[in-house]
Formats: sequence, C-alpha cells, structure tokens
Amino acid sequence: MNFLDPSIYPVDILDKSYNPYLVLLSILIAIVSAFTAFGTTERIKASVNPRHQFLWVLFGAFPMGIGIWAMHFIGSLALQLPIAVSYKLSTTLLSVIPAILASSVVLWLMSQIKHNLKQLLFCGLLLGAGIGTMHYTGMAAMELNAKMVYSLFVFILSILVAVILATVALKIQYEAIQQNKYQFINKKQILSSIVMGFAVSGMHYTAMAAVNFIPLYNNTHVTTGLSASVLAVIISFVVFLGLLLALLVPHLLRFKQMIAILRENEADLKTAAIAFQTHEAILVTDASTKIIRVNQAFTKITGYTEAEVLGKTPKILSSGKHDAIFYSHFWESINSKGNWSGEIWNRHKNGRIFAEWQTISAVYDDSGNVTQYISFFSDITKYKLAEKKIEKLAFYDALTDLPNRRMLHERLDHELKVAARYLRAGAIFFLDLDRFKHINDSLGHSVGDLLLIETAKRLRALLRGSDTAVRLGGDEFIILVSAQDGIHTDLLEQSNIIAEKIINEINKPFLINEHELFISTSIGITLYTGIDETVEELLKRADTAMYQAKEAGRNTFRFYQQDMQVAADARLHIEKKLRTAVANNEFTVQYQPQVSESNEILGAEALIRWQDVDLNWISPVDFIPVAEETGLIIPIGQWVIQTVCEQIKIWEQQGIVVPHIAINISAKQFHQNNFVTNLILMVDEKNIGPSQIVLEITEGVFLGNLEEAIDKMNTLKQHGFSFSIDDFGTGYSSLTYLKRLPFDQLKIDQSFVRGLIDNKTDAAIVKAIVVMAKSMNLSLIAEGVETDKHLACLSGFGCHYYQGYYFSRPLTPEKLAEYIKNHKRKSW
Repeated sequence: MNFLDPSIYPVDILDKSYNPYLVLLSILIAIVSAFTAFGTTERIKASVNPRHQFLWVLFGAFPMGIGIWAMHFIGSLALQLPIAVSYKLSTTLLSVIPAILASSVVLWLMSQIKHNLKQLLFCGLLLGAGIGTMHYTGMAAMELNAKMVYSLFVFILSILVAVILATVALKIQYEAIQQNKYQFINKKQILSSIVMGFAVSGMHYTAMAAVNFIPLYNNTHVTTGLSASVLAVIISFVVFLGLLLALLVPHLLRFKQMIAILRENEADLKTAAIAFQTHEAILVTDASTKIIRVNQAFTKITGYTEAEVLGKTPKILSSGKHDAIFYSHFWESINSKGNWSGEIWNRHKNGRIFAEWQTISAVYDDSGNVTQYISFFSDITKYKLAEKKIEKLAFYDALTDLPNRRMLHERLDHELKVAARYLRAGAIFFLDLDRFKHINDSLGHSVGDLLLIETAKRLRALLRGSDTAVRLGGDEFIILVSAQDGIHTDLLEQSNIIAEKIINEINKPFLINEHELFISTSIGITLYTGIDETVEELLKRADTAMYQAKEAGRNTFRFYQQDMQVAADARLHIEKKLRTAVANNEFTVQYQPQVSESNEILGAEALIRWQDVDLNWISPVDFIPVAEETGLIIPIGQWVIQTVCEQIKIWEQQGIVVPHIAINISAKQFHQNNFVTNLILMVDEKNIGPSQIVLEITEGVFLGNLEEAIDKMNTLKQHGFSFSIDDFGTGYSSLTYLKRLPFDQLKIDQSFVRGLIDNKTDAAIVKAIVVMAKSMNLSLIAEGVETDKHLACLSGFGCHYYQGYYFSRPLTPEKLAEYIKNHKRKSW
C-alpha cells in the first residue's frame, strides 16, 4: 500500500464515480448477510454439545464472511473509472478468508461472554480488523493501468468506522440473544443487522474515499483478470445461494424442533389431564384466589362438587382452627418463596373437620406476575390418628394409661427449668408396692395387672391437675408434684400430707376378680429446685429414699438425705469395681483353721479377701451383699471353688494334710442349673477327693425351693461331699427343713457366740442348738470364738469344735501350711 499526502497529489488523478443502484445493492447484501449470520447465534447459544456449537459457528461465519466479501466486490463494481478494470482471481478468492475467520471467532466469543463491555469491544475490534483485512486484500486484486495511493487519515478513519459500528451491532445482537422466547423476526436482530451492514459498507466506501488512482502511460492493456460483468454474475450467484441457504436452514431446524416440542407438549397435556385426576385433591385459583378448576379427588375429600365451588375462594373450606398469625405466615411463604407446604385443618361439606397435608405453588408469567395458584392436598386424618396412637404408645404406659418414663423425663426436665427460673420448688415421690410380687406369683399376672390398673386410678384421683402420676414399670410409680411458690417448710408439710394420703389410699382393700387384696407401699421423697439438678440425679435420690423406707419396715415414707446417697454411691462404686476384680486377679483366699477341743486340726474355712487395684482392702461385709444382688457372686464363687481345689492339690504335693476345706456357697450359685455338674467336674479335673470339701450353705438356699435343694444335696452327698449349715439360728430355721436335708454339720453363728457371756438369751439359744444337733446326730462347730470364756462356755454346753481368733486369724496358704507344721496337739 502507498500512502501519499493529499496536498501533493498529481493533477491527472482519475475521476471516480459510483453506480447508485450497485451501491444500494452492496449495502443491502451487507445487511442481509449480517441478519443471516446473526440468526445462527440463537442456535449457537442453545447448543449443549460442543461439536454442534462449533458447526453452528462455522455455518454462521460463512454467510457473514461471504456477505462482507460480496458487499466489497459489488461496491467495487459500483466504482466507475475512465479506464478498464479487471480482478486477479486468486487474490479475489483469498480475500474472503479474513472475513470468514474473523466472523467465526466473533460468533464463538459472542456465545461465551457474560455482558462484558471489554469483551464486546474486543469482538468489535476483531471483526473490524477482519473487514479491513478483507477489503484491502480485495483492493490488491484489482488490475488496471493506474497506481493506487491512499490518504493515511481516511484509511485510519475507515478502520474506526468498521470497529465502532461493528461493536455497536454486536452489543445489540448480544441483547437480542438473551431473550428466552423464540421470535422468527427479532427487532433487535434486525437493528443489529442494519448497524452491521453499515459497519461493512461504511468501512468500504470510507476506504474507497481514501484511495486515488494515478494513471500509468505505458500503453499496456491488463487482461489477465476477470471482467467486471463476469465477476458480477459470479458474485451475485454465490451470494444468492449462500444467503438463501444460511437464512433458511436455522429456521427450518427451529421449525422442526418446535414441531417436536408441540408433540411433546401435546403428550404432556394428555399426561397432565390424567394426572389431574389423581387420588390427591387439586384446586386451581386465579390470581385473586377465586377457584377456577378442581378435580374429582377434591370432591371426594371435601364433599363439594366443582359447580359448587367455582368462582368462590378456598375460604369455603376454612375450619376456624387457624388464627390470623398462621395465615400471615402462610401467605408470607407463598409471596416470598412461591410455595407453602404443611398441615392444615379444613372443614368438609358435612361439617366434619379433617386434617390434610397441603402444598400450594404460585404460577408466574414471563413478567413475574402471579397468574394462578395451584393447591395439592390429601386427607391425612387417619395418619394423624395413627400418629397420636404412636405418640401415646411412646409416652404412655399401655396397661395403666399413665405417662411412662419418657414422658416423666420430659415433664420433670420442664419443671426443673420452671423451678430454676422462678425460684420455685417441687417434689418427687417414688412408690414401690409392697408384697405385689407375692400376689402376682400366687394369683397370676392377670390379677396383678388389674391391681396395677386400680392403683393407677387411685393415684390419679389423689392428684391436682398440675401434678403427674407415672408408671415406671413393674410395680414402681412416680408422683411428680409441679414446682410451686412458697418456702421449703410448707412443701415438706405438704409432701408429708400427700405421702400419708397415698399410703392410706393404697392400704384400702382392692376387690379384684372376687379377691379382696391388701397391699401397702414404700415411698421415697425428694424435693427439687432446678438449681444444679438433673432428672437422673433426682430419680436416683427418690429411689434411694424409697429403699430406706423399705428397710424401715415398709408401708411408710422417707425423705432423701445426703448420707443415703453417700451409701448408695459407695455401693455403686463397689459394684463397678467388682465387675473387673476377677479378671484383674484382685481376689485372694485366706484360710481360718478349725480345731477340736483336744487341739486337733479338723480343717479350715476358705474366706475370700479383696484388695483392689488401688491397694485398698475392701471388707466382705461390704462387697458380698453387692455381689449377691448383682449376680456377680456366681463367677466369684466359681473362682473360689477353683482356687481352693488348686490349693488343696498344692498342699498335697508339699505333704501338708488338711482334712477338709469349708467353702461358702451362695443361694444364687447353688440354684444355678449347672452347679452340681460343674462342681463334680472341677474336683475330678483337679484330682481332688470330694470328702476334702465341705459345702457351707445358709438357710436361704432351701427357703425358695426345698425339693430342688434336697435333690442337689443328695446328688452331691452321693459323690462324697459334706454339708454344713452356716449361720444357723439367724434366719428362718426350721426343724422340718433340718429333718429332710442331708446336713452333716451345724455351725453356730458368731453373733450368738459373742453374746454367750453377757446375754442369757444367746446362751439359751446356743444351748438349745447343741441339744438339737446331738439329738439329730449332727456334728457341731461354733464360729467367732475369741476368748477362753467363750471356749469354756461352749465346752460346758457340749460343743467341742471351734473356729475363731482365739485359735488363729485367717491365714494365707503359706502361713496355714506353717501353722499345720508347727501345730502341737494340746488340751485347752
């Protein structure tokens, strides 16, 4: 390109003129090609598949590029010079490439940008550069006897015209493709096409103004290119076909897609018509909430036909159970979120109120205005009743219909919060029915259940409306007196009155199935203030106090005191430690010698000792009752038997002769189904003679089931074991039991031995036991012999076997072996 200052142009510059018809044609082609290309932008944006998007970009870029190219050459044909002009074919064809490339990139970028002015400006700059490159490449294809020179200022102006108008056109087109609604004729697309047409043609004619032709006087005729007429025919034909194809294809495809959508919509309408007759009620209103449509399920659920509700509002169904606040939240949700879901109570045509689950959605038009409201609902009355029944099962006792433990926890937790907040106090009564187990076992569970039901009725009748009677389970009840104002002394007095009323009411006879039954109750009471107290802690206190009432003789009440809890906590601590004591080898067995009046060693009693992991010695008086209550006595007792058998074997290997070892057997251990079998297997496994073991059992063993005790004792006797009745005289001793049970020995309890000297009653009891044992040919031994006076008195009564500190304390296995070795026979 040659740039020359216009002020020094030669005087023989060729005159330029334009054919106005071809100029108009060129502008029209530019506009139509832009419209055709911009028509593909909607398809590019709608395409999800990247491959399809790429193809649509190319499809739009070709008509746009060819249109720009065609506009240029028709505009060039409109130029009239006084000399012949032809065009070089290769350069002419090459000039279309920049226009197509620029159009491709711009169309692709237009589908990616998000309303960014800088990106739009970049697209305009890129498209303007493509138009300019195409134009000046096309100008280079001109063949004529003249030299082309350009004005730099006008040249730059032509590029600016292309860039600015292209940017404006792209901005308008970008806004056009943001509309979701399809339009065959889009006004913004037409406007953007016109602006783009002027961008292309404006650039062309501005650039043509920048060029001047200086004739060359060489008498050369240029005939190598295409003549203007031939070029015009070619361009017209190509542009006509290209634009026609590019204009029709997107709309034909869109039309095909619309046909498919219409078919789908038709199918959807059929489906919707079927769905409208679903089992769920459907109610449709207009924007003013007047009913315009209902389905058959609506009629079935509400009782109203469609004719009865059309034109009316849903208020016709109002039950009156919901206040203004409910409906305020109801409409607030619909207006802000467009929907509402929840439970609502409505009224049937017959007046019956029913529960329904309802979902309401607002329908909006394209402008965001509500056009309709659609309500779906179903009758959930049955579910609500079932839910209520489930709730009752969860929170109420099935037998007595009283609140259960779960409800108690919720109500007591609430009362604690109220008490703490308002500085109030309340009370908890823990009731346990006395002798209920005896009635249940003797008369049957059906009678026991009726007794519990009647008890619940009596308790409920005694209470105020604010108080709660609860059945914990079994024969245990709780009375929760709600937190109230006042001083503690008033509450204590009131609690005394309530407890006495309960006891008097329970003491009244119950007439159950023609049985007149009498029971009593033991009550533990604790007060609460809600300050630093928990539900579990308070129930624990009341339970502790109830057990104190039991120990006080039953049919009475006790208030919780701190020392009660200390004892209960200590027991719990022991229980916790007991559960790991065997595994941790914390138990040991010591042996207290048993001797005769002539100082002959008869044997020894095995006594368990416990030193915990903290090296604290825990007395059997403390842990044996806990082991009995928890059932831990069974594994502990088994461990003692095994340990004794192993020790007897060790002594035998050492040459130490121990005539027998007495082992204490608890009632629970004795009544185990496999007790006899396990004991026999144990002595066989350890290769111990059964005669070396004396089983000491208390009277509790045979009080529960005498026949079972007799069978087991006889079986063990046949295998060579001996039996001693321990603590004789302290329980429910009966000569009937002694006559039938195969005992070999009676052991006089140490409580009688200690009172021998100072208590005439104890002395008389011991003397009677001695006489009875002799009459039944039973061996007799006294435990707890600690002084020579005890020894002399027992000897005088006729008891000649002894055990106690007077002879020896309990010894370790090693020290007992030494004791036996060093022991000398002597007369006391």
